[in-house]
Amino acid sequence: TVVCLPQGGCAGSERRTTVPVRLLRSAGVRVAAGSGALRDTANPVGRGDPLEAAYLLASQHGLRAEHAYAMVST
Repeated sequence: TVVCLPQGGCAGSERRTTVPVRLLRSAGVRVAAGSGALRDTANPVGRGDPLEAAYLLASQHGLRAEHAYAMVST
């Protein structure tokens, strides 16, 4: 299982590449999504919103909405 953080890294300021979600899923790898750091310098009050993570998965990685939601809810 690979856990990706579509909302950003875990309090790191360096920019990292995104996880190839569709490629991993097509290869049979289980992919889950989380929100990483709940508070960081970009969002000091936090943003632990799983629906935002699902939205980013769908919009940035071309996943269907139900697949993106399943990645953040199961």
